[in-house]
Amino acid sequence: IKANYRNNLVLRSRLSKNIKIKKTSLIILVWSAIKTNNNHILYDPILTTRSKNFQQNKELQMTMGKMNWGINLRLRENNKGLVSHEWPTFVSIGLLPAGSHSLNLILKVDKGHDVLFDNFRAYTSEVLD
Repeated sequence: IKANYRNNLVLRSRLSKNIKIKKTSLIILVWSAIKTNNNHILYDPILTTRSKNFQQNKELQMTMGKMNWGINLRLRENNKGLVSHEWPTFVSIGLLPAGSHSLNLILKVDKGHDVLFDNFRAYTSEVLD
């Protein structure tokens, strides 16, 4: 994603069709990104959900926390002889209430910079009682 020199770039994409969550669950977002310039901020992706709970239709921004901040996980790309990259990989976790949800992903890049994003995965896991 490359932003021009005058404006920040914000992209929004729908991640899924509606998913039904029976019980409050953890939502885990895994993603990789490479900044081409280390002097700018790499913004964490934002997850939003449009939910139909109790006859209400709401859009909420998920509160996510980055996991294992001190562990630097990198995925090596295998290009069969071409230039390969090591992709820094991140994990964020939050809570998703019971209900029917449509998940959206929001990405931001500051003006004049570019970021390569890859390996987006979202998982859910029911919270035990």
